[in-house]
Amino acid sequence: MASFSIISPAFSTRKAIVKVTRKFYTFCNLLIVLNALAFGLLTDISIADRIGPELESFCDLSILIFIVELLIRLSLEKGRFFTGRNRYWNWFDTIIVVLSSAAQLGTFSSFRVFRIFRVFRQLNILRVVRSADKLKLIVEAIFNAIPGMLWTTILFVIIMYTYALLGSTFFGNEFPDWFGNVWRSMYSLFQIMTLESWSMGIARPVMDVYPAAWIYFVTYVLIASYVILNIVVALVVSSLQEVTAKNESRKSQKLSKDALQEEIDKLRQQIDVVNDMLKNSK
Repeated sequence: MASFSIISPAFSTRKAIVKVTRKFYTFCNLLIVLNALAFGLLTDISIADRIGPELESFCDLSILIFIVELLIRLSLEKGRFFTGRNRYWNWFDTIIVVLSSAAQLGTFSSFRVFRIFRVFRQLNILRVVRSADKLKLIVEAIFNAIPGMLWTTILFVIIMYTYALLGSTFFGNEFPDWFGNVWRSMYSLFQIMTLESWSMGIARPVMDVYPAAWIYFVTYVLIASYVILNIVVALVVSSLQEVTAKNESRKSQKLSKDALQEEIDKLRQQIDVVNDMLKNSK
C-alpha cells in the first residue's frame, strides 16, 4: 500500500496562524523600539520644533497598534491570557498599554492626571523584555532570586546597623556629620559600601584622628562590598541556571508535543484515505 504524508488542513491552518501572529508580534516589537526613539527625539527642542507634530502623530498611531495587538492576543489566548503561565507578563503589557493610552481619551486628556500618564508611554520599551527570550530569562531569574536576596538584605541591614552603632560610639564626637547618630552612620556606611570616595573622603580623615580606625573600615568593606555582593551574585546566577533549565525543558516538551500532534494528524489523514479506498473498492 502506498504511504501518504499529508498533513491535515486543521494543523496546517494552525501553523499558518501562528506564523502570521509571530510576524505581527515582531513588527510590534520593532514599533516599540521606534516609539521609544521618537520619544527620545522629542526631548531635543531643536528636533521637536521641526518635526514634533509628526513624531507625536507616530506615537499616537503606535498606541492604537499596541491596543490592536493586545486585543488580538486576548482573542487568541482567551482566559489563559490572565491566568496562564505568562499571566504576569500579560498583566504587565495590559497595564502599560492602558496607562499609555490614558492620555488619548479625548476630553479627559485635558486633565493634569491624564497628561501625566503620557510619561508612561515611554515604558512601552520595557515590553521588548517580554519578547526577547534572553532578557525574559534574566528578569525571571531576578524575580525568582528575590526571596533569597530578601534574607541577604536582612543580614546586611543587621551588619550595617551593628557597624553604625560602633561608628557612632567611636567617631561620633569628632565627626558628627558622618557618625553623629546611628542614621547618619548608616548613610555613611552605605556610601562606603558603594566604594564612592570612601577612602579619601571618609576613612583617611577618620584615621588621622583614630589611627586604628582602618580595622573598622577595612572589615566593613570586605563584608559589605565583597561577601554580601558575591552572595547576591551567586543567588542570581543559581536562579538563572534554574530558570534556563526549566525553559529548555518546556521547549523540549513543546517540540515533542507539536511533533506528536503532526504525526497524529498524518495518521488520521492516512486512515481517512484508506477508508475512502475501501468504500470505493466495494
